[in-house]
Amino acid sequence: MARPVRIYRLAGDANAELSPVLILPDKPSIAVLPFDNLSGDATQDYFSDGITEDLITALSHIGWFFVIARNSCFAYKGQNVDVRAVAKELGVRYVVEGSVRKAGDRIRLTAQLIDGQTGNHVWATRYDRNLEDIFAVQDELTETMVGAIEPELGKAEQERARLKKPGSLDMWDLYQRGMAALNALTADSLVEAEAIFDKVIVLDSTFAAAFAGLAEIHYYDVVLGLTDDPDASRHSALDHARRAAALDREDARTLCSLGRAHLVNRNFAEATAEFQSALKINPSHALAHYGIGAAGVFGGNTEISLPHLEQAIRLSPQDAHMGSFLVRRAQAHLYLGNFETAAECARQALRLPNFQWSRHMVLASALGHMGETEAARAALAPLLEKIPHFSARYALDFSPISGNDDFKRMFEGLKKAGLRQTD
Repeated sequence: MARPVRIYRLAGDANAELSPVLILPDKPSIAVLPFDNLSGDATQDYFSDGITEDLITALSHIGWFFVIARNSCFAYKGQNVDVRAVAKELGVRYVVEGSVRKAGDRIRLTAQLIDGQTGNHVWATRYDRNLEDIFAVQDELTETMVGAIEPELGKAEQERARLKKPGSLDMWDLYQRGMAALNALTADSLVEAEAIFDKVIVLDSTFAAAFAGLAEIHYYDVVLGLTDDPDASRHSALDHARRAAALDREDARTLCSLGRAHLVNRNFAEATAEFQSALKINPSHALAHYGIGAAGVFGGNTEISLPHLEQAIRLSPQDAHMGSFLVRRAQAHLYLGNFETAAECARQALRLPNFQWSRHMVLASALGHMGETEAARAALAPLLEKIPHFSARYALDFSPISGNDDFKRMFEGLKKAGLRQTD
């Protein structure tokens, strides 16, 4: 079993020694692990994943819950885990586990709520329903969990925002297939996701989440360097995200997609406003916190960014995008002149999987500013191996970075690291 990556935070001041800090929040904290697909058909994983994700989102709408974000929960997919270890790694009190068995037009869904400190079951339940009842099952699950946890707090607010659901299970099923392809984040999977979301929109032109999905595809086309025309992709991301928000401003994910579309277009004030609106709906939305932090870093307002980046890491300590969270924190410290902390944060990001050119860029720049020339050249080498033509122009074309004084400071460090092609 692959061991989940343990994430470390900076305790105390900016130059404090790295230490694991995952203190239980004051309010009820919960993580929903991916429901097991017991259908005997691996191609049906998207169905159980969709139920898990909808349940996480529904719980996140309860303002007095601290809910671990989707990406960190899905880091445990397919693993035989010790619930108490998971609770400790994610810093939560409760863990939800479950399974889905889909056969014909029937579904069996089981779920249990476990106290992560003791390993004891708080409650367990099973539903046998026709597939058309799936939305009712999701609502019942959420309400049951709230009822199970609430006695510890006495009478508390139970209002939650209800997700705008598609008009039929077939539409939900198709949309979840698109999300599974989008979350794979490969060039081929993004093409597949785009085709699926286009089909969803043909069937229902009011399905906001599908437009938000298309906006995310164009966002990733830019930041992953998959497009030959980054400006066109930027504009497409914004067009689709605006359409999604016009259709539904009650879904935090839709507003976050609009924020990210503004971010990649360097509309930092507009991006921040949308991320803040998303957090009013879902205070546990890690990507929205990251978005505010990123907008501050890219837009020359770095001092506001670190608390939001730290909160994103706390909400989703096993996030598939943790490399982005960490390198943005590193970039913030670089811009603030905390070069040693920036270098250490960048090294943390580089320990995580997947190539992200900005991780090498920030590390090389920080080391360059520190006068560690040889180490800076070594940090720059993998970047130039992957992108021989890397330059300031490349950084501006394929990221939300703006050419402000902070950006110039970044490339001053890169020049000290030996980067020749800076224009």
